[in-house]
Amino acid sequence: MIKKQEKNSSKALLSLAALLVMASAIPLFANQSDTIANKYLNMPFGPVETKPKFQGKDARAFVEWVNSQIQYPPELKAKGTQGTVYLSFDIDVDGRLINAKVIRGADPLLDAEALRVVNLSPLWEPGYNNLGKAKIPYQFPVRFKLTSDDTSTSTKNLDPYHDISSK
Repeated sequence: MIKKQEKNSSKALLSLAALLVMASAIPLFANQSDTIANKYLNMPFGPVETKPKFQGKDARAFVEWVNSQIQYPPELKAKGTQGTVYLSFDIDVDGRLINAKVIRGADPLLDAEALRVVNLSPLWEPGYNNLGKAKIPYQFPVRFKLTSDDTSTSTKNLDPYHDISSK
């Protein structure tokens, strides 16, 4: 009987100690500038009701803008290097393009050029979901293709909402 009481009281002490440790950790997280609540407010919940707009148009206008800004790296053009760089980025609630990164590269110089141009993006009109303005994720391919007339890039016929995660 005494052993059972000792066992129960040691379990109670362990539970109390765990509770004290968890309670003492709360102030450590309370001072973070990007609280958990703010992170959730910037996440897209449910389906996107209104997609972000680039310069008042749909994302295809962004494709045209990227094509107008890309500069094919001369050393890769001379070697005939081609490929498609797949990027991901978000359009935040203020319409800024953020978190751009290469998710599947072609060549380090092509990757860098695609990122350079995408990071120069002017503001977008933000997207909306059922909770209001929302951060909307994109996956965006940039195709570097040389042709006989030396045209440098093409993103036409590529869907800016294209999901390559399964490929």
